[in-house]
Amino acid sequence: MGRLGTVDVALTPTDTDTVSWFFRSPLYKHFGLLTEYEGTFTHQGRSVTADGLCSFEYGAIPSPYLMRSTPLPPAAKAPLDHFVYQIVDLDADTQILLSRYAIGDRPFMTTAILRTRSGAEPVAGTWISRWLNCATSPSRLPTASRCRCRAGPGSW
Repeated sequence: MGRLGTVDVALTPTDTDTVSWFFRSPLYKHFGLLTEYEGTFTHQGRSVTADGLCSFEYGAIPSPYLMRSTPLPPAAKAPLDHFVYQIVDLDADTQILLSRYAIGDRPFMTTAILRTRSGAEPVAGTWISRWLNCATSPSRLPTASRCRCRAGPGSW
């Protein structure tokens, strides 16, 4: 329950068992749970029901600020300077999660994860990852990333 301006919002999210991992390492973990929502929006006495899919995100990384109270020097900070994340509902049961990361104004990684309410990927090979510039520099990629690259030249 909440209020957004003059609109009362009463939405109930329910997590599913569908987990999409973006990063999974001893240092950093980030995943999204496919989540269903339902509820109402009420404005000036009129209510509209809503239901659909969304994502509950969780990320964790140790913070250097647990050990210090002053800002880190610029050279010690992560150089990630651009992050875009979009969730697109393709139909009532299917989402695609799109993300792009840049370091030093250069694309570092692009992902596309297709997921459904059932948790199964509708088509084989729907997880796409592109490290650095996969289309033009595949030799600079780890072997595992090279085999998952599906994007062609000029694609996002």
